[in-house]
Amino acid sequence: MIVQFAFSGTSLLVVPKLRPTKRPTVSDYIYKVFPCALATSLDIGLSNLSLKTITLSFYTMCKSSTLAFVLIFAFIFKLEKPSWKLILIIVIITAGVVLMVSDETDFNLVGFIQVMAASAFGGLRWSLTEVLLRKESMGLTNPFASIFFLAPSQAIILLIISAGVEGYITIFSSAFFKTFGEGLHTIGIILAGGSLAFCMIMSEFFLIKRTSVVTLSVCGIFKEVATIFISSLVFGDILTIINIIGLCITLFGIGLYNWLKFKLITAKARKDTTAIDVGQEENHRLHNVQDEDDEDDYDEFGLDRSASHHLYSTVAESTPILLVDGGIQSYRDSDDFHRRSQDNRYEMR
Repeated sequence: MIVQFAFSGTSLLVVPKLRPTKRPTVSDYIYKVFPCALATSLDIGLSNLSLKTITLSFYTMCKSSTLAFVLIFAFIFKLEKPSWKLILIIVIITAGVVLMVSDETDFNLVGFIQVMAASAFGGLRWSLTEVLLRKESMGLTNPFASIFFLAPSQAIILLIISAGVEGYITIFSSAFFKTFGEGLHTIGIILAGGSLAFCMIMSEFFLIKRTSVVTLSVCGIFKEVATIFISSLVFGDILTIINIIGLCITLFGIGLYNWLKFKLITAKARKDTTAIDVGQEENHRLHNVQDEDDEDDYDEFGLDRSASHHLYSTVAESTPILLVDGGIQSYRDSDDFHRRSQDNRYEMR
């Protein structure tokens, strides 16, 4: 969190146009920003804590249930409109996750509760994040500004949680800081991980800003699937037939969601195109009506267009006011125009 705070602060300092014009008030920070930071910290803390008692593949499969919690909170905060199609897709994805988890041989209840609680807080976290990104009055619509204001609270909360679980002295007496070289190596890994986390969170924030938190969660399932395969290769985690079937069902649900989103986006684009065409037709009709009104003005004095244009060019040389302040239309209303047009009509006869 400290690394993310430093990167976001540096970005705001180097690029002035990224700085928000508004800032959250003390009340906004307590009641809107802090709950999001708390949910994020609990998500991260419980996720890391569960990895002490369960395998990475089992953790990843359980964490995929975050999508169901995201949908629930998206409905609560009115970020998504409930529909039977969307609910059915979430049920399919959840069923796939259940199948992936059901055949776990090394089951640990404590770790399972921790990772499921982390999934619930993850759903709350991303829903609150979307609420903050949509609140223009708070000045957090910029992802850089959002991280800048969220990261300090998240760091403090995680520091308190880690103190209660592990203790402050534990890390400095561990093998990670046993020697000066090991300490530098550990700090380098922390900085590299923090940099990757900053890039990942920035991309997630931009995705939420452009689409929705549900889209982010569905796309995140691909990351979970990749993690499961990598953990089976690197750490030797075993995948059974039931796990693989559940994985396929989950991917099928993801495909259905993307198809539904594509249909909605296509329908919206078609609707916008139709509205633009109607507006252009209306402007064309109004332009034709204006031309007809101009024809009536010419016919009022028995002049055709060529004669009227000749009259205008002749009079404009001696009356420069025609070039400004309303041009010919304002001059037509004057007595001078009526007198000159009558003289011109007699000359043409």
